[in-house]
Amino acid sequence: MPVIGTDIPNDWTVADDEMNTSLFWGPEGQGTLAAKGVGLNGSIQPLMVKSRDAGGDAYVFATGDKVYLWNMPMDEVFEYVKPTNLKDILVEMGKPPGKGAVELKGLQSI
Repeated sequence: MPVIGTDIPNDWTVADDEMNTSLFWGPEGQGTLAAKGVGLNGSIQPLMVKSRDAGGDAYVFATGDKVYLWNMPMDEVFEYVKPTNLKDILVEMGKPPGKGAVELKGLQSI
């Protein structure tokens, strides 16, 4: 379920130097701990991060067939509930401000 360059919404990136996957998604990474803290287990796939120029404060990741958003400063995890598949989520995120429509559900810590 990788994000391809042409699919990346404005202000997001898949650049290795910004994604820092080993830091955030290693065994003790903040993203891994945030995901586990809301009961997500299994293989976590980091997909894209807000670019540094746009604040670098959110990360989209997947586990299984579900897609999630990690709000890094607040350390909160949200599940995309509408749309639910990555392709449609990216389409909505790529629309002009105020035109895209996604619904998120906040996940509670366990």
